[in-house]
Order: sequence, then structure tokens, then C-alpha cells
Amino acid sequence: MLAAAFVYFCNGLNQFILVKSKVPKSLTRKTMNKIFHSAALLFALAIAIVSCNNNDDENDDLNAVYNNAASQTAYNDVVSIGDESVIDDDLSSFKTDDSEKISAPCATITKDSSGTPWTTTIDFGDVNCLCNDGKYRRGKIVINHPPADMARDSGAIFHHEFVEHYVNDNKMLGYIDVTNLGYSPLGDPHFKWDVVGGLELANGEGTIVWESHQVKAYLQGFNTPNTRLDDKIAIQGGSSGVTQTGETYTAEIDSLAALKRNFSLGCRKHFYAGTVTVTPQGKPARIVNFGTDNPEVCDDIATVTVNGQTYTISLDETHQ
Repeated sequence: MLAAAFVYFCNGLNQFILVKSKVPKSLTRKTMNKIFHSAALLFALAIAIVSCNNNDDENDDLNAVYNNAASQTAYNDVVSIGDESVIDDDLSSFKTDDSEKISAPCATITKDSSGTPWTTTIDFGDVNCLCNDGKYRRGKIVINHPPADMARDSGAIFHHEFVEHYVNDNKMLGYIDVTNLGYSPLGDPHFKWDVVGGLELANGEGTIVWESHQVKAYLQGFNTPNTRLDDKIAIQGGSSGVTQTGETYTAEIDSLAALKRNFSLGCRKHFYAGTVTVTPQGKPARIVNFGTDNPEVCDDIATVTVNGQTYTISLDETHQ
């Protein structure tokens, strides 16, 4: 558009020169100067319009939204896989072909109970393996946690770290600490999450830095630990990060519209409801809506509203 404005100005200037060469002597220099100044003003206006449009494009970019969604989902998956491997009462029931397990048929589970805390290692192998949630994983998740008979007690702490662990070729960084807070005032078991980490993106696309302090509540399914299909969770709290392009941002989950996830088959891949406000530094807030409770729709679609404009995005495209 800037090039078009320049061409427009140049054409106008050419016309001005052509006219000037043919102008009768009765047309004064003062009049000609007015014409030239008008042309220059039009050119300046065209540049201003282009600048505003470019600024709007910059303010409307959704990179921070995608980075935050990718991080939120990836770290939530790690905790869910850890729950499958540590908290389930009958750990011997874990089968690599169990359709209920996110990590099946890829993970090998090894437990070391020789000391305190215990250590559980979830090994996906050295090459990508397609898990039940449709994501490819390799490497290890290592969890330090209380003994099995204390794993579900209030105050129990689970520390998750990674050993060359990749999800869809994105390398997971840092650690997750999960603390059992007991029951909420509403009677839901709830847990505090503290994440310091990020994602080293595939194909050299850069690194996302992500830090989160959130609370997860079990809405249903906590008392049936040998199946994950009836689990439903809600997450509240905030996070912050730096995108792979170096842009800092904050994100806050709406206290009246928690992020919700259903772990039934065909629904577990993404959050299906909730609202998050993502605010890149120096830019307008982006309101991300994952959907509503009623009706409950499981899909990969969310909407983002910024500057009064609403966009539809695919959660499958958030570097996941």
C-alpha cells in the first residue's frame, strides 16, 4: 500500500510538472505552490493511513495467544500423565494398550520406592511414539512424589522434571510442582500448580518461556482413580511468558469462566470451555474464549477478540 501511495504521489508530481510546463503565465507561483503543497499533504496522509493499518496488524497479531495455549495444554498433559502413573490406586493395572491412558501405548512406567520421596519414571522411548491423544512423544518424565499410600493426601507434593522429553517435536523445559490442597469450599479436590518452563519449538522456530501459578479442581472423577474417562477438571489462575519472537505477555483466566477439560475419549485433547485474557506488553488485551459449559462442545476451536474484532483459531495449530 505504501508503494501504491508513492506511485500515486509520483504520478501527481509528474502531472504537476507537466501542467507547470504548459501553464499560462497568468497562473502565479503562489497558486502553483498551493498545488504542490496539496500533493505533498496527500502523500503524507497516505503514509499515515499505511502506518495505522500496519499498527493495527501488529496490535491484532495472535502470537502470544497461540504460545500461551500451547504451553497451557502441554503442561496440563504432563500432570495428567503423571496422575495416570502415580495416583492411580492399582498401578499394576497400567497397560500399554489401555485406551483410557493418554500415554498409551507408548509409555513404560518404572517406580523406585527405595527412598523418600519415591520416583516414577515415564519413558516414551527415544523415537516418536503416537499416544492415545493423537500426539507424538519421546523422552522421559520423571516424578518425585510421596509413597503410594500418601499420594492422595492433602499436602502431598509432586515434582515433575523432563529428560529430553518432546511432544510433537517440541522440547519441554523446566519443571512442574503440584501440591494437593485438599478440598475446596465447594467440596472439590484441588491442587496448586507451579510451572517454570517453556517449549523449545520444533524446526528451529524459537523458544517459548512460560511460568504459571494456577489451581486445578477436580469437578468429577477424582474418586474413581482407575479410570480417567470420567474426569473433568477446572483451572484458574494466571501465567506469564515470552513468545518465540521475544514478546512478553501476561495471561489471566476469568475467575467466573474457568478453563475446563473433559477426559472422555474424543474430548481430552483441548480445553472445551473457559475464558483467558492474554495481554502482550504495550498491546491491547486478547480475550480468548474456548467455549461454554452448555452446550459442552469438544473441538479444537476457540475465538479471540481484540480491538473489537473476533477471530476463530484452531487449537491444533498452537505449536502442538
